[in-house]
Amino acid sequence: MKVRLFSGPASVISSPDRSAAPSRVGLLRCLPWRWFRRAAQVLFLLLFLWLFRKTESTGADTLQQPVNLFFRLDPFAAMVCVLGSRTLLVSFWPALLVLVLTFVLGRFFCGWFCPLGTLLDLAHRVLRPLTRWTHRLSGTRPAALRPVRYVLLLLAVGFAVLGLPMAGYLDPFALLVRGLTFWVDPALTRAADSALHTVASSAGPWNTAVQNASAFVRQHLLGFGDRSHLLGGTALAMLAVIFALELVQRRFWCRYLCPLGATLAVAARWTPLRRVPVKACPNCPATQPCNETCRMDAFTTEKVFKPDDCNLCMDCIADCPDARTAFRFSRRRIAVPPVDLSRRAALATVAVGLATPLVVKAARIGRPAT
Repeated sequence: MKVRLFSGPASVISSPDRSAAPSRVGLLRCLPWRWFRRAAQVLFLLLFLWLFRKTESTGADTLQQPVNLFFRLDPFAAMVCVLGSRTLLVSFWPALLVLVLTFVLGRFFCGWFCPLGTLLDLAHRVLRPLTRWTHRLSGTRPAALRPVRYVLLLLAVGFAVLGLPMAGYLDPFALLVRGLTFWVDPALTRAADSALHTVASSAGPWNTAVQNASAFVRQHLLGFGDRSHLLGGTALAMLAVIFALELVQRRFWCRYLCPLGATLAVAARWTPLRRVPVKACPNCPATQPCNETCRMDAFTTEKVFKPDDCNLCMDCIADCPDARTAFRFSRRRIAVPPVDLSRRAALATVAVGLATPLVVKAARIGRPAT
């Protein structure tokens, strides 16, 4: 049994005359899905930024808003916290829901809801004139780096089992929150506060209204103070590297490094939602076939689709000139390319992940008390 989703009417697909404005028909056929994805990205990015602002203390003992929502949606953070604490944490039930939905829909979270992924897409759009040159300069896609994300995932798991919390330096939400807290937000706050002071001092007859508006902005949109410090430079550097890697390949972090993406990729291997055709069309009339323009490089070197890498961006559907591409739910099991990580590399990674915390703890025990 197969159910066809994200596709147009059969008359469009089976039309004998595909040369009659196929790109326009294909775009109108799929435009809502691409815009639905973009709308979801913007909505969840704004939600993330709003919750980030509401994280600041207002003097009360508790915060009214669910400021840790995105961390509770994070299966990687949930797994590491449960392993590290050796306790089943009920507060992470949203992460379990995301994981279950990933088994059904694939890596929808990466393409539709992840705020860091949305910011990377925005950075790619802003840097597009530059990335067109740098991507050609970087040459072929470094598919050999694909196992790195699984190595980082296994290392984080090994560290967590023995009580060394390293996930905070690898989780995308932790990196984003730390970089915003220590550098980006303080810099924007200082700049905005200076601009508001300048405007308020030169408002003339509108001085009272401008001062009231300035007070509202300071109270509800700006931070309470300068929180930048030297140790935050590590977070800023890591965040800057993630965005700079967009100059090498699009969504480089998501493709090759993100441990949350690796966690979801493992679950997405069993999704019944399949792209058809499974293999890129050999006689595609497009100037750049979908296997070359895919933002996640979700194709093997033989041009076979990899569901564990697809983030359901819907670009391949909207851009298909022949309206052939669609996604289907299918009970039939389709062969999925194996994970690009050898057994020897996996065992070595686990060994390092388990040994490192022991070495660190031994060094702490031997250190004299101060």
